[in-house]
Amino acid sequence: MDCTGRNDLSGNDTPIFPFLITNYKLKKLTNVDGEDSEKVRFSKETKNESDGAFILKNVVDKGKKYEADRVKPEDASAVIEKALSDSGREEVLFYVHGWRNSCRSAINTADEMNKLDIDVKKKFLVIPVVWAMTFKDMDYVDDRTEYAPEAASDFLELYNALSEALKDSLVKKSVMCHSMGNFVLRVFAQAHKKVLQDAQITNAPVFDDIFMVSADVRWDLFSENLNSEKSSEEMIPTLDVNTAADDLIHENQKNGGRDIVNLAKNNVHVLYCTRDKALLTRQPFFVCKSGELEGSALGRCAGFAIDEVHPDFKDKVGFHNCNYMGRFYGHNHTWHKCKLALQYYENPMPDDESEKKTAWCFRGGKK
Repeated sequence: MDCTGRNDLSGNDTPIFPFLITNYKLKKLTNVDGEDSEKVRFSKETKNESDGAFILKNVVDKGKKYEADRVKPEDASAVIEKALSDSGREEVLFYVHGWRNSCRSAINTADEMNKLDIDVKKKFLVIPVVWAMTFKDMDYVDDRTEYAPEAASDFLELYNALSEALKDSLVKKSVMCHSMGNFVLRVFAQAHKKVLQDAQITNAPVFDDIFMVSADVRWDLFSENLNSEKSSEEMIPTLDVNTAADDLIHENQKNGGRDIVNLAKNNVHVLYCTRDKALLTRQPFFVCKSGELEGSALGRCAGFAIDEVHPDFKDKVGFHNCNYMGRFYGHNHTWHKCKLALQYYENPMPDDESEKKTAWCFRGGKK
């Protein structure tokens, strides 16, 4: 973590957000005596420089940068409880953004969601989880195979540090992952499993509920084929940007669905839109050796996944068609922050299987 002076930027000192989690590279600020302080500075823009994961509170807008106070893991519970008390909310909903999102965008989205007026009493305080990535030259593959897994690793280290401090906390925590943020979740889940295995712990849920929205993960993530008992000991390796695409979507995702389910105390909710055009972008990046496109995403092709869910967790994974939340035009990918979506997070009611909708341009791939 770099150090810099305290008076380099203009802007007011009124916090615009109570706290957030990020793995952005931080600059530690010095006080008037030149001594280190808990104040840090970080960029508003999209950055691919990560430096471990941190909890920050009292986030202040300083023009081109943000400033905030670092929170020690042992103080995290008190900070979360104060933020909930000040906001009048009861539970935390962590928001893990997707591809092509700057820190500014993630913070603004969470702020907008917290200010939305909805038809039910709000229980959630939305808190952004901002992960470092690049949007250089449309580098979707680099973000997916390098920066998303790196973010998952950073957040796992932070969670391990927080777990002891939060184990006696009564704060309820759920997570909403949008688009490629679900890939971060999947890698986090499989790495978390390895931590539990090493500690000889059977299962320890991290979240109350998990909302996978417009999920940029393979459509059959929760299928019996990918979550068989014989592959239960397989662990995702460190993803290599040079690894073949078909290996990334086959061998490296064994038991990804099972491990996500194990993160949830209650349920996993898959919110999908069959008119999502943005998720068509991923399909050309995932081509098997036969040349067949097999990269259909869960976020638009969940209608095909409903009948494939593994019997072990069929009762824990629910699906909801969200075509009504989007528009009849446009890419229909960013409805995760709208009023109807927030109302669903507050009071989820999964569809009956008879209500499933299937998308066009589906590529199921090999099983």
